[in-house]
Amino acid sequence: ASRDYDIEGRSVEPEVAFSPSSTIQATLSLALSRKRDAVGDRAARLVKIPLTARYTLARRLGVTARAEAARVEVDGTARGLAQFELTDGRGPGTSYLWTVSGWYQISRLLRATFSYNGRAPADAPTLHTVRVQLSAVF
Repeated sequence: ASRDYDIEGRSVEPEVAFSPSSTIQATLSLALSRKRDAVGDRAARLVKIPLTARYTLARRLGVTARAEAARVEVDGTARGLAQFELTDGRGPGTSYLWTVSGWYQISRLLRATFSYNGRAPADAPTLHTVRVQLSAVF
């Protein structure tokens, strides 16, 4: 039952960008989606509010932070792949995503990169992932 689906959807995502200086940019948007399964009797309404901020210091440092809250309401019974496609991989309920990533040019030869990701699904434990990398060019 979870493999028989034909998801149709419509969405709109207006966005506002703000840049108080050449080093700082911020973007806020509101994504509204309605999806329905043409095969099964199920549908979903999705509301996502992502906020992105970037800070750059020419050739020295770059940091990007993103946070997103989402609310998904499902009508009907959806499981497995059908639910994944219908809910953009989130499942029903309120969920949160956040990430901070960036790079720092330590010297002409050394560069450090990092990323931290978090995910708080509605019905599962919060997940955290951290990656750090140091690169040298010879």
